[in-house]
Amino acid sequence: MYGVYDQLVKDYKADPKRVYISGFSMGGMFCYHAMGKIADKIAAFAPCSGYLMQGAGTAMRPVPIFHVHGTDDKVVGYDGLENNLKSYRQQFNCPSQAEVYVKHLKLQGRQHSPSKADVSDIWNFVKMFSLDGVSAPIEVPTNRDTVFNGSFSDSLKLAGWTLSNHSGEGSLKFTDGKAEISVIKVGSNAYDVQMIQNGMHYENGRISINAGLATGSVFIDNVVLTKIDKVEPPSSIAGKVLLQAGEKTFSVYNMKGVFVCKLKATYMGDVQA
Repeated sequence: MYGVYDQLVKDYKADPKRVYISGFSMGGMFCYHAMGKIADKIAAFAPCSGYLMQGAGTAMRPVPIFHVHGTDDKVVGYDGLENNLKSYRQQFNCPSQAEVYVKHLKLQGRQHSPSKADVSDIWNFVKMFSLDGVSAPIEVPTNRDTVFNGSFSDSLKLAGWTLSNHSGEGSLKFTDGKAEISVIKVGSNAYDVQMIQNGMHYENGRISINAGLATGSVFIDNVVLTKIDKVEPPSSIAGKVLLQAGEKTFSVYNMKGVFVCKLKATYMGDVQA
C-alpha cells in the first residue's frame, strides 16, 4: 500500500502531509483497512456506506474519521455502524460525542448509494487536517502579479476566490476539478454575480469573472495572468477607439489586425480600448 501512496504523491505532486482516503461501500471498508496499514501517511479518512464487517480493526494512530451512511442501507446495514465507530472513539480516547476527530453524517432514509452532494461535506472536514494535526488555513499571498490557484487544484480548490452577489444571486463551489458559478437569479448587469480574486498590484487590484445575465452554471479552470513585455499594436489599428454617441456595436481586432468579433454595448463607457 505504501507503494501506491508514493506513486500517487509523485504523479500528482500532492502535499504528502495532506493526503486523504475516501471510498464508497467496499471503498469505505478499504478506508478502515488502511487505518491499520498506512495511517502514518494519511491525514484523514472519509468512508461512505462501508465498514469492516467482521468488527472494527485497530488503527495505527488516532486519525480523523468522517463516516457517511444512510439509515435504510440494506447492503451494509446501518445498525452495525455505531459499535464500529464506538470502537475507534475508544481507541482514540475520544468522548462519546466526539466533534473534532470522529464525525458521522447520518442520512435519514437513504439506501446503499453514493451522492455527489457528499463530496463537499467530506472535503470541508478532511481539509482541516494534515499529518501535523489540524492544518492552518491556506493563506493567499497579497501584493502579487499572478493569479493564485488558477488551476483549482485539489489541495487548494477555491482558495483565493470569492463570489460577490449584487442584484443577482448565485453560488460558487468546486466541481470535478473546476470552479462552478451557479446563477440562480439574474441581475441587471453581468457583474451582479461575479467571481473575484483580490490582492494583485494592478490598476484595479483584482480579477473578476462575471456571469450574472443568465441562469445556469458556468465552469472555469486554468485561469492564468502572465506578465509579458509591452507589445505595440500595428500602425493600422488605433490604440484607443471611443464609441461615438448613439453607436451600439464595436468591431474587435486582435494585435495582428485580424477581425475577431463585434461587441454590442449598452453605454459608451462599456468599451474604451
